[in-house]
Amino acid sequence: MSIYNAEWLALPGQEKIRPSGIEKGKPLYLDFVRDFEIGDGVDLDGIVGEVTANSHYLLYVNSERIAHGPTPGSRQLWYFHKHAIPAGILKKGTNRVSIRVFHEGYDFPSISEFDVGEPGMLFSLSSSNEILCRSSEDGWKVRISPEYSTVGSRLSEWNGYKEFYHGDKKDNWMSAGDEIGPEWKDAFSRGPAVNSRYAVNLEEYKLPDLERRVIKQNLVSDFSRRGSWFFDVDGKVVVSAEGLKLPVRVEQQVYGASPELVFDFEKEVVGRPEIKISGDEAIVEVWYGESLDCYRTDVVKFHGSVREWKAYHRRAFRFIKLVIIQQSGPICIESVAHHNEMYSFPATEYRGVEDDFLKQIIDVSDYTLRISSSQHFEGCPLREPDLWTFDARIMALMSMYLYEEDPLGRKSIEQLFALQNPQGRVPCVGPRENGQYLPDFQLHLCIMLHEQYLFNGDLEFIKRWYPSAKLADTYIRRYFTGEFINLTSQETPFFDWGVGIERLGRTSFIQALYVQHLEAMAAMAELCGEASDAELFGGHVKTLRTRTHEVFFEAEKGLYREVHPSEGEFSASFQSNMMLCAAGIPDQELGRSILEKLLEPDAYVLPYGPSFYLIVFEALERYGMGDRVPEVLNRYWKPMLDRDAKTWWEVFDPNTSDDIYPHPFLGNTPTLEMDWIPVSHVHAWSGVAVIGIHRSMMGIVFDGKGGFRKARKEFRK
Repeated sequence: MSIYNAEWLALPGQEKIRPSGIEKGKPLYLDFVRDFEIGDGVDLDGIVGEVTANSHYLLYVNSERIAHGPTPGSRQLWYFHKHAIPAGILKKGTNRVSIRVFHEGYDFPSISEFDVGEPGMLFSLSSSNEILCRSSEDGWKVRISPEYSTVGSRLSEWNGYKEFYHGDKKDNWMSAGDEIGPEWKDAFSRGPAVNSRYAVNLEEYKLPDLERRVIKQNLVSDFSRRGSWFFDVDGKVVVSAEGLKLPVRVEQQVYGASPELVFDFEKEVVGRPEIKISGDEAIVEVWYGESLDCYRTDVVKFHGSVREWKAYHRRAFRFIKLVIIQQSGPICIESVAHHNEMYSFPATEYRGVEDDFLKQIIDVSDYTLRISSSQHFEGCPLREPDLWTFDARIMALMSMYLYEEDPLGRKSIEQLFALQNPQGRVPCVGPRENGQYLPDFQLHLCIMLHEQYLFNGDLEFIKRWYPSAKLADTYIRRYFTGEFINLTSQETPFFDWGVGIERLGRTSFIQALYVQHLEAMAAMAELCGEASDAELFGGHVKTLRTRTHEVFFEAEKGLYREVHPSEGEFSASFQSNMMLCAAGIPDQELGRSILEKLLEPDAYVLPYGPSFYLIVFEALERYGMGDRVPEVLNRYWKPMLDRDAKTWWEVFDPNTSDDIYPHPFLGNTPTLEMDWIPVSHVHAWSGVAVIGIHRSMMGIVFDGKGGFRKARKEFRK
């Protein structure tokens, strides 16, 4: 592959701490350009471009947009993409490749603590027998793009920037043969394709391309004229939004009127919106919302020949609101569309489910997972398209049950273990380098690895990653004080969103989760032929299970305490006792007794986070109580549906009143009144209900061949 012979190109002066003209903590857009020749002997069919960039690129050839990418990664596992260049946009003679690169900027602070590295671009273009253009050759030019403002503020403390686009500064830099002005500089080489600055390991991205489709929404949901006149396609003055469709002409009557039009895409979509206008010049704000509580995100200046705008950055929303803050004369909103992007999963399987309520849960889970999956599993597309370990474990199980495949789960394991340090510590989030750590997420990662084998029986995959899992276990063992794990404030676990849960010290929860981890490690060691490891892990399972019961169980209460008797008074949470049951700490009789107590209505504060219900379903399954799954679904998921949820919410308290929905100020989450946290209407871990239905309730389990063993014959396809 010729890209391995290319070089990373960057802005001159980038070797300094911060190049001139780049502000601290602000976004950076770079334009790279080079002309190349195609001789008479070159077949225009079969020309392929290989490209990657840090952090994001848009690839154009002869002004035609080819693709964007790459899939996010770390320096330990970075990806490039191959794109076929359509023969129809190429020509014999001089052609031009243009690459616009976005980078988060220097000193990029985020909750995920990502190390975003340096801006840079790597590219190669070749025919079947000839290198046509490569980023190791002379002639590449670069500039800071004039079309995008570098003062746009952050979307949130998690991810992304607002986009301020200046159409009046667009030039013809993408057209072959057009002059390159003095503002362009010679691109600066930052080293070979494989280097410690950008990519220690560089691999081709080989999963299927994302599923892309254009969704047009020409029906106006609502509007506010605010000192303006709206005219329909027949030139009639519009007085109501009912039945109003684009195109709509807007004439401002009052200075500073700022008329608004709202478009409802009916449920959440993820991708890049596109707006087309005609008429005079205008500046339009683009507001997005998962509800009608929209946020101003993008500002677009339509000017001269620039009459359409497609967002550079990906957006997640249900509603778009256009606010026309300035217009030099009448304009016409011609169309509003959305380029939807999500991983291309196969059709959903119901697996014998006939109940309409359960089918509705499966349908909503299916769509939520789809729009939360791109080139990796994402926490939530609105706020943090990051790869969180516990989220990935749940999403992988959902993918197995919904589609009988899990390529993103395998890729998640690879990307997370690529971040492991020499001591065995694996960050709780990826795919980029960061300092975030949750010890319980490290345990979930090893369990997730074993679940991959249970699903598809791929022994080679287990053998490849077992050493990493063993190293992860070695790191966890550092936390033992005597016979139990003892967590300090520097290694605070997650467990669940719920408040009031004991997380530090020698908690019963972490001992039980470690038992599950040890069971997975023992099974994988045996599969890999590591007999001594299998014996060690298996023996620890028996010892820790026994001692956890003996030390933490309070016979008078009939429940397990949260913390070691020497560390505090008796307290028993729903989460801790459910985790102990999921790990099989109590015997069958006691386990069923505990679960009956936990499921009593209003007996305990239920988890805020739907993700914890993976533990609930595991516990019910272990003690033969899968018939109680519908009760759990009715208590937790039905109220979301009753509140018109089209996708599963990130967190939810079913005890709130019916008018409450995800919002920082509505008391529906433990992050109440933290207005800097965009509370998401889309979070795929909440689709864990699918696992409860198929596995815990119906008894459908993996067959080790990428399919399932059905509990009853009628569950077969």
